[in-house]
Amino acid sequence: MIKKIAYIDCETTGLNSKKNSLIEIAIVIKESGKIIAQFQTYIKPFEKAIINKTAMKVNGLDIDEIRKVGEDPDKALIKIKKFLGRFMDKNKRADRYLFYSWGKGFDERFIREFFIQNKDRTYKKYFHKSVDLMGMFCRALERNKVKLKSRKLSYIAEYLKIDLREYKLHSALDDVLLMIDIENKIKQIGLF
Repeated sequence: MIKKIAYIDCETTGLNSKKNSLIEIAIVIKESGKIIAQFQTYIKPFEKAIINKTAMKVNGLDIDEIRKVGEDPDKALIKIKKFLGRFMDKNKRADRYLFYSWGKGFDERFIREFFIQNKDRTYKKYFHKSVDLMGMFCRALERNKVKLKSRKLSYIAEYLKIDLREYKLHSALDDVLLMIDIENKIKQIGLF
């Protein structure tokens, strides 16, 4: 049974994982239901990445600042793999992480492409499969006759009466921690 979960959120320069670039990643590791570690870093965009102004406005990041303080992509990948590797044996399939994220595959596509653009084919050594928390949580609420106006992370949190003042939305680490709080709240009220 897989007991390790990697909750992951990415901020990007757009919506296309092949044309845009990952510029921030946060990972929180849970093992046997307990948070054991967290990781966050900014990443310089790949040289040919398209920088979408709308995406930058949504995530609130300054691309010039990211280019100054962000990690080079190859160095960022080394850090990500080192972090993930601390808590698992990538040669044991059963020890790989479940990849939890908000939304159907967005973050997973960007992480997979990030590995590929760094000429690294080891993605599958770290992750077993992907789980869409947004879909899972929304289905649980809808099964209980809750009519949702939106599937946004912030809307679901507000619906569950989670105080958003504690979070900076579209900060990758805060978004991951908010996902975990939503999961805990849904379990607490018995919808899961």
